[in-house]
Amino acid sequence: RSELIARTETANALSTASLDSMSDMGIEGKEWVTAGDANVSDECQGNEAEGVIPVNQEFSGGVMAPPQHPDCRCTVAPARLSR
Repeated sequence: RSELIARTETANALSTASLDSMSDMGIEGKEWVTAGDANVSDECQGNEAEGVIPVNQEFSGGVMAPPQHPDCRCTVAPARLSR
């Protein structure tokens, strides 16, 4: 259980730092990236299916970036918004 908590909290910190860096660099878009295997949750698949969204917008799962749930293996990546 302590490993699960540590992995989830590490993912929280990584995502927060990623979003802060994107904002600092003037990056306007982000996208959800899953592990791409059979273990990806429905919520994470839905977030990834949204494609590129504004950095300051929540994904459909109600979060700004991974983790969507404990032990989430997803990440957030900078992306170019379509104009």
